[in-house]
Amino acid sequence: MKKHITIIVFALLSLATVFSGCKKNPDDNPTDAKKQYMVRYDLSNVQEFTHPLTGEVITFTISPCFKANFSYMDANGQMVELNDVTLPWSKEFTVEAPFTAKIEGSMNYVESELPEEITYGTPVGIRYKRIGNDAYSGDIDGNAATTDKERFLQLMELNPDRLKFSKEVNIE
Repeated sequence: MKKHITIIVFALLSLATVFSGCKKNPDDNPTDAKKQYMVRYDLSNVQEFTHPLTGEVITFTISPCFKANFSYMDANGQMVELNDVTLPWSKEFTVEAPFTAKIEGSMNYVESELPEEITYGTPVGIRYKRIGNDAYSGDIDGNAATTDKERFLQLMELNPDRLKFSKEVNIE
């Protein structure tokens, strides 16, 4: 009889151990974890180019007479509009993937405020990094050039969209 009680107690303890096993926590599984990213929008007043033949770095600094009117996608997925923004400008916030980062707008000027020599352009960037990583993906790109006031105004007359910009990045 004692032998049967020992077997029954052993069986009950074994069953209790099986049914009280650790439940797997879904937060412990990195594939189920939410992908959080830091997104950074930049409108720069400096644009650098590397000369393809000489390797020389050429730096353009946008004339301060230019202001930006633009919209960007915020962390809630809403477009935020800003006007007459002085460069440089940046905005950084955290989002969960998937997220579409978007910025679009134009550089604007008042003709009477233009200097005789003008550096103009649209250096805009969307950069992002996974939370916990140090390095950003993406870069600031665009165009920049220096010319005199008369040529600039002729160029704007021929190509009024020259100072518009639009950039979009899908973050998965």
